[in-house]
Amino acid sequence: MDADSVVGVAINGIPLAALISEELGKELIVYRPSEERHGKGGAFSSNYASPQGKKVLIVDDVVSTGDTIKAAITDVHESGGTAVLAVVLVNKTAHDELAGVPLRALIRARSI
Repeated sequence: MDADSVVGVAINGIPLAALISEELGKELIVYRPSEERHGKGGAFSSNYASPQGKKVLIVDDVVSTGDTIKAAITDVHESGGTAVLAVVLVNKTAHDELAGVPLRALIRARSI
Protein backbone atom coordinates (compact mmCIF):
# COMPACT_ATOMS: atom_id res chain seq x y z
CA MET A 1 0.00 0.00 0.00
CA ASP A 2 1.37 3.35 -1.04
CA ALA A 3 -0.43 5.83 1.22
CA ASP A 4 0.89 9.04 2.77
CA SER A 5 -1.85 9.39 5.39
CA VAL A 6 -4.66 7.50 7.13
CA VAL A 7 -8.20 8.92 7.20
CA GLY A 8 -10.35 7.90 10.17
CA VAL A 9 -14.10 8.20 9.61
CA ALA A 10 -15.79 9.59 12.74
CA ILE A 11 -16.64 8.32 15.17
CA ASN A 12 -15.95 4.59 15.22
CA GLY A 13 -13.26 4.56 12.54
CA ILE A 14 -11.01 7.04 14.37
CA PRO A 15 -9.52 4.69 17.03
CA LEU A 16 -8.66 2.06 14.41
CA ALA A 17 -7.25 4.71 12.05
CA ALA A 18 -5.13 6.13 14.89
CA LEU A 19 -3.72 2.68 15.60
CA ILE A 20 -2.99 2.03 11.91
CA SER A 21 -1.41 5.46 11.37
CA GLU A 22 0.84 4.95 14.40
CA GLU A 23 1.86 1.47 13.25
CA LEU A 24 2.61 2.66 9.70
CA GLY A 25 4.23 5.92 10.79
CA LYS A 26 1.73 7.94 8.73
CA GLU A 27 -0.13 11.10 9.67
CA LEU A 28 -3.75 10.93 10.80
CA ILE A 29 -6.63 12.73 9.07
CA VAL A 30 -10.05 12.86 10.77
CA TYR A 31 -13.15 12.94 8.58
CA ARG A 32 -16.57 13.83 9.98
CA PRO A 33 -19.49 12.83 7.73
CA SER A 34 -22.44 15.16 7.85
CA GLU A 35 -26.09 14.22 7.55
CA GLU A 36 -26.98 17.89 7.93
CA ARG A 37 -25.30 18.90 4.68
CA HIS A 38 -27.88 16.91 2.66
CA GLY A 39 -25.56 14.78 0.59
CA LYS A 40 -22.83 17.42 0.40
CA GLY A 41 -20.35 15.21 2.21
CA GLY A 42 -18.54 16.01 5.41
CA ALA A 43 -15.53 17.89 6.68
CA PHE A 44 -11.95 17.20 7.66
CA SER A 45 -10.94 18.21 11.18
CA SER A 46 -8.58 21.18 11.16
CA ASN A 47 -6.85 19.78 14.26
CA TYR A 48 -5.31 16.98 12.19
CA ALA A 49 -3.61 16.61 8.81
CA SER A 50 -5.24 17.60 5.51
CA PRO A 51 -5.70 15.21 2.57
CA GLN A 52 -4.58 17.83 0.05
CA GLY A 53 -1.94 16.43 -2.30
CA LYS A 54 -1.78 13.07 -0.49
CA LYS A 55 -2.58 9.44 -1.20
CA VAL A 56 -4.79 8.25 1.65
CA LEU A 57 -6.06 5.05 3.24
CA ILE A 58 -9.66 5.43 4.47
CA VAL A 59 -10.58 3.51 7.65
CA ASP A 60 -14.03 2.88 9.17
CA ASP A 61 -15.65 0.24 11.34
CA VAL A 62 -18.54 -1.08 9.21
CA VAL A 63 -19.77 -0.73 5.63
CA SER A 64 -23.54 -1.21 5.42
CA THR A 65 -24.53 0.75 2.31
CA GLY A 66 -21.18 2.29 1.41
CA ASP A 67 -22.57 5.83 1.40
CA THR A 68 -20.28 7.15 4.16
CA ILE A 69 -17.10 5.82 2.56
CA LYS A 70 -18.22 7.03 -0.87
CA ALA A 71 -18.74 10.51 0.61
CA ALA A 72 -15.29 10.35 2.22
CA ILE A 73 -13.73 9.32 -1.12
CA THR A 74 -15.50 12.19 -2.90
CA ASP A 75 -14.41 14.70 -0.25
CA VAL A 76 -10.81 13.46 -0.33
CA HIS A 77 -10.76 13.96 -4.12
CA GLU A 78 -12.43 17.38 -3.86
CA SER A 79 -9.76 18.37 -1.32
CA GLY A 80 -6.98 17.49 -3.77
CA GLY A 81 -6.11 14.07 -2.38
CA THR A 82 -6.34 10.54 -3.76
CA ALA A 83 -8.00 7.65 -1.97
CA VAL A 84 -5.98 4.49 -2.69
CA LEU A 85 -7.68 1.98 -0.37
CA ALA A 86 -10.63 1.72 2.02
CA VAL A 87 -10.40 -0.67 4.98
CA VAL A 88 -13.17 -1.68 7.41
CA LEU A 89 -13.60 -4.24 10.14
CA VAL A 90 -16.92 -5.54 8.78
CA ASN A 91 -18.25 -5.34 5.23
CA LYS A 92 -21.99 -6.05 5.08
CA THR A 93 -22.09 -5.65 1.29
CA ALA A 94 -20.95 -7.73 -1.67
CA HIS A 95 -18.77 -4.86 -2.90
CA ASP A 96 -15.00 -5.16 -3.29
CA GLU A 97 -14.66 -1.52 -4.31
CA LEU A 98 -16.50 1.74 -3.72
CA ALA A 99 -16.31 4.68 -6.13
CA GLY A 100 -13.37 3.02 -7.89
CA VAL A 101 -11.38 2.51 -4.65
CA PRO A 102 -10.56 -1.04 -3.49
CA LEU A 103 -12.44 -2.06 -0.33
CA ARG A 104 -10.98 -4.58 2.10
CA ALA A 105 -12.46 -5.97 5.32
CA LEU A 106 -11.46 -8.23 8.15
CA ILE A 107 -14.95 -9.80 8.13
CA ARG A 108 -17.55 -10.03 5.35
CA ALA A 109 -21.05 -10.50 6.71
CA ARG A 110 -23.88 -11.47 4.38
CA SER A 111 -27.49 -12.27 5.09
CA ILE A 112 -28.72 -15.74 4.27
